Amino acid sequence: MPIIGLAVALMAPVPISLIGVRQGTYKAFLAVAFVAAMLFLPFGAAGAASFIFGAGFLGFVFALAVRKTNSAGEAIFGLIAAALISKLMFMGFTMYTDGINPFTLNENAVSSIMKSINASAASEDIFQKIAQQLSLMTPSFLIMASGLDALVTYFLVSKIESRRQKINAASSGAAAIEPIHPLPPFGQWSFPRSLLAAFFTAFFITLFDASGSSRILLSAEVNLKVLTSVMFFIQGLGFVWCWMLHRNFSHWARLAILFILLFIPVFSMGLIIIGIIDITVNLREKIRRVNK
Repeated sequence: MPIIGLAVALMAPVPISLIGVRQGTYKAFLAVAFVAAMLFLPFGAAGAASFIFGAGFLGFVFALAVRKTNSAGEAIFGLIAAALISKLMFMGFTMYTDGINPFTLNENAVSSIMKSINASAASEDIFQKIAQQLSLMTPSFLIMASGLDALVTYFLVSKIESRRQKINAASSGAAAIEPIHPLPPFGQWSFPRSLLAAFFTAFFITLFDASGSSRILLSAEVNLKVLTSVMFFIQGLGFVWCWMLHRNFSHWARLAILFILLFIPVFSMGLIIIGIIDITVNLREKIRRVNK
C-alpha cells in the first residue's frame, strides 16, 4: 500500500501539467481551483491545501517552465525549485494549523516510542542520536523528494505529449502542440564542476567546527555531504551507462547492471568516486575520443 500511495503522489501533478501544456496556464489554474473545491467538501481545508501546495502548484508551474525555458535541464531545475517551495508552503500550513515543526526533534515522542517497545536506556540513547541526525537531514530529504517529483512529472508528461504529437502528425490538419524539451539520454546526464566546490565546503565546515557545537553549521555540513554524494552517485551511474553504450552492451544487460549498482550498497562508494573523477576530468569525453 505505501508503494501505491507513493506512485499516486508522484503521478498526481501530471493531469494539471497536461492541461497547462495543452490549454494554457489559465485553464490549469481553473483546474487547480476546481479540484481544490471538490476536495474541500469531504476533506476540509487540509485536503484542499494538500492538493494546492502539492500536485496543483507543481502542475501549474510545469506549463510555465516549458514555455519560459530553453532546455529540459532548465525546466527540471525550475520544477525542482517549485516542488521544494510547494513542500515548504505545505509544511508552513501544517505548522500553522497543528503547531508541529518538522525541522525540530520531538524528544518526548521518541522517548514514548522507545518506552512502548520496552527499549533499554542504551538503545533509547542510540535511537535519539539517529533521530537527531535524521532531523538535521530534513532539508536534504526535501530537496531529493523535490527532484524525484520534478523528474517523474517531466518524464511522464513528455512521454504522453510525445505520443500525442505522433498521433496528431499522422492525421491531417492536426492542431499545433506546445513543444516540450526532450530529456537528454541518461548517458549524457552530468552536473557542473561547481558541485566540487560544495563538496569541499562541507569538509571545510567539518574542520572549522569539528565539535559540532553550532547546529546551523552542522546542518549545513550534513546536508551538503548528503546532496553532493547523491549527485556524484548519479554522475557515476551516468558514466557507467555511457561506458556500457560504447561497449555495445545489450539493452537488458545495461538495465540488469544498473539495477545491481542501484540496490547493492557495496557499489555506492565506487560510483561516488567515479562521479567525482568524471566531473573533474570528463571521463566521457575521453571514452568518445578512444572510440573515434
